[in-house]
Amino acid sequence: MSAAPQDFCTRTNAVLALYLDGDIDGAGRGFDPEAFEDSGFELVCPETLANHLRECEICQVALQRARRLDAALAESAGRSAGCISGSITQSELVDEAADRLLDEAIARVAAEADEFGLEIDLDADLEVGGDGIATANRENARQHAVLVPALLLTLAVGGLIGLWLVAGDRELPVTSADAADADTVNRPADDMAAAGTTESATTGARVAGDSVDRDQPPAASEAGVDIDETQGEIGQIKIAQIEIAQSAGRRLRARIANRRDSDPNALADASPVALAGRMLDEELLPRERIRAATVLFESSRPGASGNSATLGFVIDTLAAGHAEPRALADAFLLLRREAHVLGYLRTTLRRIAVTAPTTPPGGIADADASGLSRRETAALVVATRIGADEAGDRGLDELIRRVVRRHPSAIDLVTAALRPHVRPTGGAGLLLDCWGDLARRHDIDEAAMARHLFAAQPRQRFTEVESELDSARSVHRRVRCLLALASSPDRQCVSRLLRWATASCRHEAYAAAWSLSQLPHNWLDAAARRAARDPGAFVLRAALARAGVPAAIHWTKPMRLTAAERTVIGRARYELFPRLAEWFRDGPRRRSAIADD
Repeated sequence: MSAAPQDFCTRTNAVLALYLDGDIDGAGRGFDPEAFEDSGFELVCPETLANHLRECEICQVALQRARRLDAALAESAGRSAGCISGSITQSELVDEAADRLLDEAIARVAAEADEFGLEIDLDADLEVGGDGIATANRENARQHAVLVPALLLTLAVGGLIGLWLVAGDRELPVTSADAADADTVNRPADDMAAAGTTESATTGARVAGDSVDRDQPPAASEAGVDIDETQGEIGQIKIAQIEIAQSAGRRLRARIANRRDSDPNALADASPVALAGRMLDEELLPRERIRAATVLFESSRPGASGNSATLGFVIDTLAAGHAEPRALADAFLLLRREAHVLGYLRTTLRRIAVTAPTTPPGGIADADASGLSRRETAALVVATRIGADEAGDRGLDELIRRVVRRHPSAIDLVTAALRPHVRPTGGAGLLLDCWGDLARRHDIDEAAMARHLFAAQPRQRFTEVESELDSARSVHRRVRCLLALASSPDRQCVSRLLRWATASCRHEAYAAAWSLSQLPHNWLDAAARRAARDPGAFVLRAALARAGVPAAIHWTKPMRLTAAERTVIGRARYELFPRLAEWFRDGPRRRSAIADD
């Protein structure tokens, strides 16, 4: 047995995947992307991997060990398949295994004896001394040291085989499903492809018959072998092994065919629909997606055949976003380099910004995006997800703000476009800027707007919000940042909100306390302890009472609140929260009659 390698190589998994499994197509769905990036799969091609294997001793040892294990498993599977076919009984299989183990033990003893120059009569009888140690030749101490471990190992293996024989000497059952699957395995590779057309129908028939098969014992084979529950479980394990082998073969053939389709010459003749499908296919390797996106974007450039229709198709496809965020992010990373796409987006946004506003007489609450065409809506969504271009210019964000000022309902499109984690940076700043523009022109509910804009946003947005909060110089900007943190999915925001809720800045303290009242109760343990030991933290106590935290009863009970006042506390809006905090500051004697309002 080879010694274990002392070091670790990040490309060992890729070597085993290519030279043992033939699988380097990347991670599947549900796979951890960060762990996959360190595995070496995405960093090499077959030629580079072959050069690495010639130089890396660690990968060579791992590949040799894996091939030996693979050969042993294949040999075991062959014997098991023969046993399944009914031609070999379990007792015969056990006898064969026992004979093979004994022969290997005797051969090993003989080889070691030859190495030390010993003369051993392997046919001699063994003697068991008073200490229970068997020896073949007491006159030779070196021969004693060689034989004893081998014979003890042989006795141990024989005992295990004896226990297996005692457990039962019956033949393995062969069901009709076993025979069918075994026949499928023995067929040539060319017949496997033809069988794939009828596989779905066969699978459906098995699923449809599950309810019957679970209540009745499996059918016996034509040889009339009796069915036993324990042996039936062993048969099911063998069936699963056969199905796994079939599935691996089908996946390998599909991946080989998929790589043929990814040939650059084949992509050059592909339709925009096929290229878009490959560009957003998460199952493909990143380099395959990037190659398809590059060909698609080149076909939309000026001078290409049908470039106008292809450009519109690209904008509509990326705006729809029917793909995983990772695939979308890769596509937008390439799109930022296309000057003709950025020029088209700027022209479209300028045209939208100068058209008549769509705000109805009822105000912003009744506004909708009916004034924008489908193509204009797609352009606004794509521009929002692009953000800054390759040079860092955020001119698109300024045009988006102009569109929102002209069409207030467009902020819904901007918010929805930022929910997938596609835009790397600047999304939170754009939302805060649009929010501020609307607040200066319309009378809006600040807390409701914060919940509308930042609900279901990715974690990256709230990291940006905290950065905006630290750098903001305006009170209104800080208040909006604190209100936005009420929708944060990370409980790390509690410490920041708690620090602002107990600060001397009145407006920021009210906003932070209100955001605390919107968070889950199990996040507010530290806030409850702070409010309990600090009688002057009346704003924090009002927030915990508004949230309905059980610990708030310690400072709401002395208030002697009426039923109407308790209802006000539980349903108070953000505009009423400052007066609610005054209740806990003044106490029961000077409490205002807010319930009457």
